[in-house]
Amino acid sequence: MTGFVEAQASQGELFAITAVLSLACIVGAVFARKQAPAVSVGLATALTIGVITFIISSHESPRGVPLLVLMSASVGLAGAGLTAAFLLPAHAPAGPLLRTAAVTAASAPLVGYLALISIQHACPLYVGRGSGFCNYDNRDQLGGWSAAALVIIGLDMLLIALLVWITAKRSAHSDTDSGHRLGVLAGHPG
Repeated sequence: MTGFVEAQASQGELFAITAVLSLACIVGAVFARKQAPAVSVGLATALTIGVITFIISSHESPRGVPLLVLMSASVGLAGAGLTAAFLLPAHAPAGPLLRTAAVTAASAPLVGYLALISIQHACPLYVGRGSGFCNYDNRDQLGGWSAAALVIIGLDMLLIALLVWITAKRSAHSDTDSGHRLGVLAGHPG
């Protein structure tokens, strides 16, 4: 009976981690909507796809669901974010965006590591029966799916940094173009 209680407690911690990641997506999407709309679109898409994947995949069995949700959300972030980065206008000042991209990239290893520690605390590597979503599918080499989660979350942070960087570069380019056009309109060609 103790193993069942531990597994249930682990499920609660895993859901808390999910809530924190979901809240981070919501706050990030709201915060970035004006300065880096591609990040906003990517995070909103990642959250939506993650929820849909969870609903569909957990209906069959809890085994493998956390990693599947992370992978599908990451694909949504990449696809929607990169598409939006090149289609949506970029009008924010480039300097702060470049600093934000650098800070985001630099924090990726720390965020990934904190996620790994949290996941492995919620889902110890040697949980047996009743493990639910924490099931490592009898594979605990290098932490099972929690190690893959570290890589995915770290890469997602780097992708967000890339989206912010692309927005900054596009914004700087559009500022240069608009300055040139204003000069031409004022009679100063060049």
